This record gives sequence, C-alpha cells and structure tokens, in this order.
Amino acid sequence: MTMLRNKIGLVDKIEALPPFPAVATRIVTACENANLCAEGIASIISEDPALAARILRVANSPFYGAAGKITQISRAVVRLGTIAVRNLVIGMCTNDAFGASRESVSSHGVLWRHSVASAVAAETIAVRVGFKPAEEAFLAGLLHDIGQLAIAKIVPADFERILAAASGSADLLAVERSVINTDHTKLGVRILSRWGLPAALCDITGDHHDATDAVIGGDRRLLAITMLADIYAELMGFGLDIQSNRANSLAQTSQYLGLSPSDERTILGTLAQRTDEAFAMFEAGGRATPDCTATNKRAVWIATDAADNRIGLLLLEQLGYETQIVAPDALSAETANGAILFIALNEGDESLATAERIARDVRGPVVRLDDTDSGRRRHDGAARVFTIPRVFSLFDVAWIEERLNHEHRPDRR
Repeated sequence: MTMLRNKIGLVDKIEALPPFPAVATRIVTACENANLCAEGIASIISEDPALAARILRVANSPFYGAAGKITQISRAVVRLGTIAVRNLVIGMCTNDAFGASRESVSSHGVLWRHSVASAVAAETIAVRVGFKPAEEAFLAGLLHDIGQLAIAKIVPADFERILAAASGSADLLAVERSVINTDHTKLGVRILSRWGLPAALCDITGDHHDATDAVIGGDRRLLAITMLADIYAELMGFGLDIQSNRANSLAQTSQYLGLSPSDERTILGTLAQRTDEAFAMFEAGGRATPDCTATNKRAVWIATDAADNRIGLLLLEQLGYETQIVAPDALSAETANGAILFIALNEGDESLATAERIARDVRGPVVRLDDTDSGRRRHDGAARVFTIPRVFSLFDVAWIEERLNHEHRPDRR
C-alpha cells in the first residue's frame, strides 16, 4: 500500500508544482513574436531583477564570445538573439524548479549536466546538418530528460532504486515503470504541457526513447538530432553510467542525418571544449566526468575496416590517445609494446578468439569490443582480456584505465 501511495503521489506532486512563472511566460511569448524589438523584450525581462542579472551574466560569458562587457538588457538581447534568450529563460526556470537541493541524490547534478551537454551537442549537430534554427535543437536537448530531473528531485529514494536496477537492464523505461508506475518520458510531457510549451517540444520529450526505425521512417529530424545528442553526451561521460546497446541507434541516426567523420569529430570536440562554459551558464556546477588518467596514451586499433566503428577512434582521439590502425595479421610485438590493444572485429567468435590469441602473444592489455546486447564490461583476468560495448563511452575507458592503474601500483600485493 505504501508503494502504491508513492506511485500516485509522484504524479500528484508534479501537478501541484507552481506553474511556469508569469514573467517567464511573457518573455517566451515575446521572443517568439517577430514584430517585437529587443527593447520590448528587455522591458519584460527587467521586471524580474534576478532574472535580468542572470541574462546579463550569460551575455558577458565566454560561451557567447563576449568582446566587451555590456550592462543593458536590450543589448544583451541583441547579443544573444531572441531564441537564445527564450532558451535561457526556460532553462533557468527548469533549474529553479528541478535543480539539486540538500535532499537531492548525488546523481541529480549529473542529470542536469547531461541535459546541458545534450543541448550543446544537439545545437552542434543541427548546425552541421543544416537544421534551422539550430537553437530549437538546443532547447530540445536541454529538456528531453526533464522527467528524470523531476523523479530525482521529488522521489530521490525511488530514483536510486531505478538506477540500481537499470545498471543491468537495456530498458530504462521498463525499470522506471516497475518502480514508480510511469516513466520519465511521460512525466516530461506532463511537465512541459503544464508549462504551456509547444506541442512539438512535448512530443520530442515523450518520444526520445522510441525505436530508431520509427523515428527515421517518420522523417522527424529534430527528434533524431535530440536522440543522437543524448548518445554523444553519454559517450563523452556526461550523464549516468547506465550501459545500453547504442550501436545501432548511433549508426542509423548518423546515416539518416548525413553526418560525416568530420562532423562527428566536431561534435565530440565541441562537447570537450564548450561544456564547461555551458555548465556555468545554466548553473550546472563543474565538470564531473570520469577522469581518464592513464599515463600510457597509445592505442592500437585492430580491425579489417576502421571506418566500421569510427566513433570509437574519434573518442580515443578526444581522450588524448595516439591511435594506430593495423590489420589482425599485421600486428607486431613492437607495435603492441606499451599500447592498449582494441580488437574491433565484427564477428563475435573471431573477435574473442583473436583477443585471446593476441593476449597470449603480446605483452599489453587487450580490449575486445562486443557488438551483442550482452556487451557489458567484463575482465577475464586469466585470459587478460577486457570486454566493453562496441560503441563504448568515456566511462568504459575510465574503467579500463582504473584497473590497469591498480594492477601497476607498486604497493599492490
């Protein structure tokens, strides 16, 4: 009976939340009015001194490449642009409503940083594929997981139970339903609808866990951009370490949007370089990604076709690895010396056999990339082989490095 009350109470508490602030509603409406000038929008913003101060701080931040300090709200609106002002106001209201508190679980801040990183990735993807206005993608990325923020804020104990159960499941939504009788996509739609935000944005929040085939078949580019941004933020370690089989979604969505290797490198690079500025803009705290502290930054990529999993090579590049690509039969002891060896072969049985053979023949850590649904992290100490998902994340690399550092500690007995 207690659990039933908790499940019902979550929705009730969301319905009882204060409405979207009146001033914020007027600002959002004004920003979407093409006939209203910057002075008109500024006059509404000025009605809320705290909000005005935050807008000025952002306008003078490195994120917008501020060349000189400005003190007038109207000039801030001009510098930022009306769509960016709208996004800032909505993002600030989201943080005010569902930001971390003393009672929040430790992972709550990680969720907000994931949302901000997803927004940066979504806008970058939109620019690369010619989606306009790109700022719409930023807002979609920022709000896609607002339902998760609500769960972590309102029922933190249930959220921790969800995380514990989801660590071994590919279906996060099913786990959420088993614990709270609903899921974060449905809660997100309810919140954004109550706030009076556009139906298109509500749809993206509700559908961002849909099957990739359905999204591509429905020609929904903004949803595809949001889904891909979610994956990119996760790959770069911005988010919760919940492993999932993301390989097919990444490949299909990237192909659908027409992303090139250069585009993918730019997206990862932007996430690495600009997220700290975005975190400051949305009061998301400092960077909290796993620390890849390996002193050995060489990787040998063993593959018959390196282009088949190019995102892995690009991620290693972003993490500071010097990577060399070799065919399985061309690996030498000299090439392998001092490097982490990644086995990136398609065939599961061949990949495992190759990994075990190489581990026997060379001195050095061997990492096998597994393309099955069971591709979770494993370490076979006897065979000296690590196994991680084919489309791995910074979390996976940090896990390998931590174990290698532990193995090589001088005081280890």
